[in-house]
Amino acid sequence: LGANGAGKTTLLKLLIGDLEPTEGVGEVWKHHNLRLAYIAQHSLHHLEEYLQQTPIAYIQERFRQGLDVELSKLKTLALTDDEKAIRDQTGAVKDVVGRQKRGKQVWYEVVKPGRKGEATQWYPLEEIETQFKPYVLKMVKNYDLKVQALESGLAVRPITSAEILEHLDDFGLGSDLAHGKIKQLSGGQRQRLLICAAL
Repeated sequence: LGANGAGKTTLLKLLIGDLEPTEGVGEVWKHHNLRLAYIAQHSLHHLEEYLQQTPIAYIQERFRQGLDVELSKLKTLALTDDEKAIRDQTGAVKDVVGRQKRGKQVWYEVVKPGRKGEATQWYPLEEIETQFKPYVLKMVKNYDLKVQALESGLAVRPITSAEILEHLDDFGLGSDLAHGKIKQLSGGQRQRLLICAAL
């Protein structure tokens, strides 16, 4: 695809949201229903905190609440401590609680704390992108991920060990490997585990 240093990894990180584009240089647009999966070139990036667990436990933990925990680590989705503090200020957007399509535009319902408690208001995505602080767009993206998890059924019911075993077996990780620790897997087996988890 390109020589070393040509920007292949940078492009992928921009697409998945692990990097933000330089302001004024470009932008990344994604449809609100788009789902992406990314596996780092070095598998330990994703697995380093799970090495003592089994592949079954890793997948259950990664998707425990129906959302992929790996996505919440992306810079374009994770709120900083300063952004979290702004949310409680009067007039600031505290949360995104709804989404609907009106004509060709997508509108989002947001919660704003005020003097008389909390009120909700609807805003089109275009206005959120241009008129609101950047943390609001992160909350919109997080809301879209929650909706995708609900629509897929992942957020409604837990993933069973039997389902995970069957899925792992589809990727060449049989029961013996699925019940062993991740640290005992070879590099290729770890890559298959990550591909399995991404799909």
